[in-house]
Amino acid sequence: MWWKGLIEPVSNLFGKVLDVVDEFVEDKDLSRQLKNALRMRIVEVAHNEFTSLLNSQTSIIIAEARGDSWLQRTWRPLIMAEFGIIILNNYIVAPYIGMLAGPEYSTMLEIPPDMWSLLKLGLSGYVVGRSMEKVADGSGFRGMVGKFLDGNKKNT
Repeated sequence: MWWKGLIEPVSNLFGKVLDVVDEFVEDKDLSRQLKNALRMRIVEVAHNEFTSLLNSQTSIIIAEARGDSWLQRTWRPLIMAEFGIIILNNYIVAPYIGMLAGPEYSTMLEIPPDMWSLLKLGLSGYVVGRSMEKVADGSGFRGMVGKFLDGNKKNT
């Protein structure tokens, strides 16, 4: 996904920002409080941005699902089903046919790298959609981060 390349640089930057707090704040308790506040704020901003992006993507998918045309409503699931059939053929059907009847009778379809990217994107869309349902009811990412940060407050 496009955002995976951002994780490490942002994480490194985040760590350096927290190190700056230690450099300028001598009181360790105040430093810890500031760092926790910064962590919470960064998580909150990232969560809001991510939620906004997912909401806009969700609205597009909902508009397609409610469209007038049969093709408009079903093109995404059809493509995912096609990818599933190709994966099933290449990794289950063709190897067994090759093993039982001989390799000349099994046909494996070429899977270009872009197709793998689309498959991962499509599957992640379904997974993220379910995750957003959990976030909406408070049992997802925000709840997990809240529990994590609350646990840190108890340990300090």
